[in-house]
Amino acid sequence: MLDRVSDTLNTQTAYTLLGIAAPLPFTTAQMRSELRVCFWTAKTLSPVLQAFVLRLREGFCRLGVEVLDLEEAVAQGHGGKVPEGVVIVVAGELPDGQLGVDFVSSLSKNSVMGVFERPSPLRLRADPQTTINALIGTMAWDAVQVAVFVDGAHWTVCNMNGAMIELDIADDFVERIESVLLSKLAAPVLPPKLSDFELRVERFDATHSAYQEAVADMVDSGALWRASGLFVFQTDMAQLQFRNKFYRRLATAFLDHRSGMSYGFLARQLPLQVQPAMTQAEANDRLGQLDWAHQQVHIRDGQWYLSVLLGGQLWIVPVPEVAVLCTRSGCAKTALNPGRDILKMGWAQGRFFLELPAQLDPQVDCKPSYDSNLILAHALGNALIASLLLRLQPDNRFLRHGLQSGLGMAHWHGYLSSAQYPAGYTVHGADNMPFACSTPQSAVLAVQGKINAFVRYFEEHGDYAGEVHIEPHHGTNMVGASLAAIAQQVSLTAPAQPQTRPPSHRR
Repeated sequence: MLDRVSDTLNTQTAYTLLGIAAPLPFTTAQMRSELRVCFWTAKTLSPVLQAFVLRLREGFCRLGVEVLDLEEAVAQGHGGKVPEGVVIVVAGELPDGQLGVDFVSSLSKNSVMGVFERPSPLRLRADPQTTINALIGTMAWDAVQVAVFVDGAHWTVCNMNGAMIELDIADDFVERIESVLLSKLAAPVLPPKLSDFELRVERFDATHSAYQEAVADMVDSGALWRASGLFVFQTDMAQLQFRNKFYRRLATAFLDHRSGMSYGFLARQLPLQVQPAMTQAEANDRLGQLDWAHQQVHIRDGQWYLSVLLGGQLWIVPVPEVAVLCTRSGCAKTALNPGRDILKMGWAQGRFFLELPAQLDPQVDCKPSYDSNLILAHALGNALIASLLLRLQPDNRFLRHGLQSGLGMAHWHGYLSSAQYPAGYTVHGADNMPFACSTPQSAVLAVQGKINAFVRYFEEHGDYAGEVHIEPHHGTNMVGASLAAIAQQVSLTAPAQPQTRPPSHRR
């Protein structure tokens, strides 16, 4: 029975909305039981690395993670490769042909973590772009998706999303493995592919009058975002060094032939086409007697309906199609070329769709953002909230913007202080497990957290203006009237350097 606020949008409902078929590991208990790790180290390790690898191995064992040596894992696989799903932990200087990636059976279903005795990129005390370049350079050269840097009194966990978490070596080591490292291994970063979407025949034309306001907002807000310093992170594949052409080809295949990576996203949700939420009695009259309390999603004649508990009663929300204009993977976010840098994505009847730019040269790299699932989860949640507001508060300012001109959505790698959030905004996510923003877990937490936070805030304040969704270790998502409005808010309040840790909050 949906009798608790925490059940407003349950995890299974989020799976259904986002088209996720298999259960995902969400809790530390699930990740501990499902994770399989094997170790592969150089014949000679420094005393520091030897001690750290031993502690790491013992820590995994104490958490109940299955731990193997590489030889054991290979014996369980085929063709000299480890089975799919096994994470390979490498340490020390390994020769070409003997790297962890040489033993994976699948680039998408195995991952490699490297342990290095050297200062982390954070210790460079450099500008953000130099810092991220140092990290990605290490990952490219050693062909790893997660990097752990060991430096005297500290160890730093980094992943492909640009997360860099420095930890004290003297802290509770097992707890740090569980709270920081586990999610990076159990839910690895994977780039979305075109095959993940229903690729629509019609192309997105950025010059069409229907998109004029949204495209202008994405392009013109670039100067404000550039001034904020939050979107400087961009890495060109051509500038990375690889050991040889074979490892470059592996990296290119893993990245789905992207020409580069950039961090964060700018998206503009197109004007919402929503119907007002119905009472349960109204829904029963229209759709027949359905078990709304125990099954949150029902489909009638192709139309999806979702039940939401708000104000002590169930409201039935007709789920509309949603569409978003979004920056492509790897582009310069603050200097957009609309003809090649903006894609159209959306959700319709449980499927994600994609429209590529109409003017795009076939030779130009144009791939969906790593954060596509997250973007569409936010867009879908915005539409659900708009339906509730259309019934309960039709003069609401968030609703007005959403209906008339759409909404702005931005994600950057950094945090504002809790005192810097705009009035009327919900804030959620700081206490979530730190899943990378490109994982399906992140998308589930986004739509689930968004609806639950809206319900709590609306019941208490009777208002809603927008949202701040905090992703521990990975940054901030913000939804507002437009990208320019969000950028102005951030520019007015942003610290000189983006914060690297989310603020503690209870809101």
